[in-house]
Parts: sequence; structure tokens; C-alpha cells
Amino acid sequence: MLIFDNELPGHSRIELTRRVRKLPHRGRTPIIMLSGSEVEAEAWGMGADAFLLKPQKIGQLTGMVLRLLVKDTTHGK
Repeated sequence: MLIFDNELPGHSRIELTRRVRKLPHRGRTPIIMLSGSEVEAEAWGMGADAFLLKPQKIGQLTGMVLRLLVKDTTHGK
């Protein structure tokens, strides 16, 4: 599982998500994008499995991680 905060300095996490999805061994790795900006549509478009708007939705992170990990194990990924 990868969890990216879009506002960290350096490369765009949206771009990083896109690049990760192109790697054969990471194509099915669950990705959660966190952001205080309205980039949800971009995150989904680049292959994120979940998007949480900060700070409003940050309390949902643990549940989202568990949900994606359970989904991952039940689908044999």
C-alpha cells in the first residue's frame, strides 16, 4: 500500500501515482491520496484507489487502509 500527500515538496503526487501505475509490479498496489486541495478528480484519473480531503476526512484513513487491505486479500492480489 502507498499513501501519498499531494502537498509535499518535490514531484507532484498525482504524477507519482501515474508513474507507479505504469510499473508492472505496482499496477495493483493500493494507493491512497491525501490532499488539502481539490485534486480528487485528478487522483482518481491517475489511478488512486482512494482519496481523502484533509483535514476533514483524515479521520477516515485507518478505515480506508483496512478496507483496501481486506479487498486486496479477498481478491487474491
